[in-house]
Amino acid sequence: MYAKIINGDEERYPSLEIAEDDLLTSIAVSYELMQVPAITFTLPARYGKYLSGNSIIELRTDDFVYVGYVVNKQLDVANYTISVNTSHIVGRLDKRNLPSNVTAKGNTVKDVFDMMWAFWVKKDGVIKDELMALFTYNLIGNEVVEQTVEYEFSHESVLEFLTKICELTDSIYWRINRFNPYQIDVGVFGDKKEVLIDKDNYFISMNSVDEDYSEVMTHAYALSDKSDGGASTLTLRDIFWNHKDWIDPKFPIDIIQDEEARINSQRNKDYPRLIVFAPENETEMYYITDVEGLALERGVSYWGTITNNDVQTIAKDNEALTDDDRLQATYQMYKKAIRKMKNSRRHITYTITTSPLPNRTLNAGDKVMFIADVDLTELSDCSNYYIKLLKENDWFYITRLTSNYEVGNALTMKVELSKALYSDRDTQASE
Repeated sequence: MYAKIINGDEERYPSLEIAEDDLLTSIAVSYELMQVPAITFTLPARYGKYLSGNSIIELRTDDFVYVGYVVNKQLDVANYTISVNTSHIVGRLDKRNLPSNVTAKGNTVKDVFDMMWAFWVKKDGVIKDELMALFTYNLIGNEVVEQTVEYEFSHESVLEFLTKICELTDSIYWRINRFNPYQIDVGVFGDKKEVLIDKDNYFISMNSVDEDYSEVMTHAYALSDKSDGGASTLTLRDIFWNHKDWIDPKFPIDIIQDEEARINSQRNKDYPRLIVFAPENETEMYYITDVEGLALERGVSYWGTITNNDVQTIAKDNEALTDDDRLQATYQMYKKAIRKMKNSRRHITYTITTSPLPNRTLNAGDKVMFIADVDLTELSDCSNYYIKLLKENDWFYITRLTSNYEVGNALTMKVELSKALYSDRDTQASE
């Protein structure tokens, strides 16, 4: 393990290596989807004079490279030590912003990334921002060239942009690469790594089995706060009647009749089901069913409402809005709702402690094989469908990967495993 303080102002704050014996407490760092890692270092107080708000601490191990900027430091006068809180260098991208009103109209995720990165990095071949120029993005999977988005970005930071572009799809995430701290991976993860964890390989202990049902929605109404005109909200009506071929069979759209639940109470005539008219036909309300989520809940229904306040109907090339523009906005809302319902499913997470796993092999979102020394079906509330998932294969997603270096450089790893990939960022829904 190698640690170093790096300063831009060498005259005032010289850079220097941190002796391994000067890392006074254990060091732990966790990597997970769409999150920025952090590390707290405890050092002898003499290092304090080399650290400022512009300082970087670089930590290199055989397995990962962490580059973090100093967030704050606290001197313990009695013990003559200093506690230094750092955040991964990717967090600095929260201070880099897009221009206002940059429109993506039916662009693929790859196209949007290419366009956005050009705003930050280069203009006429000249680097505009030295920090941004350090970063690269790695697009993974066919989905990044197949899925399209409809959105008007306006002054988002880089981190906000990364999260937003993923939220506009039903399956794409971003992560920080553990081996290259300046590489951001974006795509559909789940690469199967040839790593087997069992009682004969790496496994030390099973720490916990966590079950979270707090956000479960097997059925959901999807609505926007308002449409382009401001008078009517977007609903799923237009996809249901005009584009059934857009409906994912795993997330079908259906109608519920409710005399008291008319969305547009101002309308009293039975207009035809045309996009330009109000969103609902009399008392019809449209909802999505998560087929797999329902199976996980043994067929028990949990209802919710997913309201989008940033779904926009976007015209092409400043032309007048068309019915197709409204349809595309509705489809964008549908994809966002699917994503939220996927992430709102019950989460069953197995946390295990292992010996060091193969170096420079694993990232959050990858899959490993895990064979427990106990029957997992006995450790949690399992529906027949979930039991089927457990018995189908031994592949599990890594949802969080933590490296813990004790004083003296002894390394153990904490691995959180799940049969499904999810991000806690996506589970904020109005129910």
